[in-house]
Amino acid sequence: MKKILGILSVIIVIVLIGIFILNKENKNKMITQSEENKNKSIIVLGSEPESITAAVTAARLGYHVDMITQDNNLGGLFTEGMLTALDLNYVNGDEILHEGFFTEFYNSASNGHNLDLKKTQEFFNEVVKNNNISLVKGVTGITPIVDKNNNKKAVGVSYNKDGKIKEVRGSYIFDGSYEAEYTRKMGGQYRTGRSEFGQPNEYAAAGVIFSVKDVNWNEIKKALKNDNDPNTGVTGNAAWGFAQMYKYIPKNELLKMRGLNISRQDDGSVVLNALLAFKVNPLDKESYNKIIDISKQEVPHIVEYMRKNLPGFENAKEGIIAKELY
Repeated sequence: MKKILGILSVIIVIVLIGIFILNKENKNKMITQSEENKNKSIIVLGSEPESITAAVTAARLGYHVDMITQDNNLGGLFTEGMLTALDLNYVNGDEILHEGFFTEFYNSASNGHNLDLKKTQEFFNEVVKNNNISLVKGVTGITPIVDKNNNKKAVGVSYNKDGKIKEVRGSYIFDGSYEAEYTRKMGGQYRTGRSEFGQPNEYAAAGVIFSVKDVNWNEIKKALKNDNDPNTGVTGNAAWGFAQMYKYIPKNELLKMRGLNISRQDDGSVVLNALLAFKVNPLDKESYNKIIDISKQEVPHIVEYMRKNLPGFENAKEGIIAKELY
């Protein structure tokens, strides 16, 4: 027995030494990688979560990072678009499968299954600031700078900021600009609408997310748990249901309502993902802005309908409407 314990002790020591060596090697590898990258730079375009992920990862690997975005706030669809409900993949029912930077983000911004808009904005602002990323917001006219000997090789970006043309060059360029504006200007191939069906000018419905305040969350949960509808439910601060909304008759024919996806926020308001907009061309600024303006006019009528027809919404008031389409 003592001999077996002695052998096990030796094995444990060997394993611990091995782990120590691996950790030391990984740490040294990261330091070496950072040293190798310290004279390299990367330009990250856009402020969507994927752009922020790229910028933070590159900065942590030792790159100098220039982050350039047309937006005035970081986060894109998760902040300007008010997307707070995510379809996550789970292991064993409760452990989120996603790891890496997403876990860091989710642990900071989640309020129980869904995301809180304020926490999301604060996280993005802090993580970019704390990683010494050179951030320029509110730019226009993003244009590629190409190699003078090879016009297919991008070496930098020019943009307009406060009426002045600025230029920045980098070893690598990550394009997260709106609808890949930079890549399209470089001649990148792309399709629009349902081109695969021969309908390049037909687009899927866009989501216009908005919030409502002064709702009774307990009444909402009670109604959804007792409506005998297998397609409705509540989990944490997330809820879905109220098929009554399909009966809502919009004032504008470009809009439709469906059952509600509800995300309760820390301030007590609820974010609603249910308003659909049709015939929006995302590459046409006039078409894009028109739908947002139409939606702003429609939301008061939607809220009035909710007050009359949905439990928990009897005293509901308009909150805010997303600036970006989903």
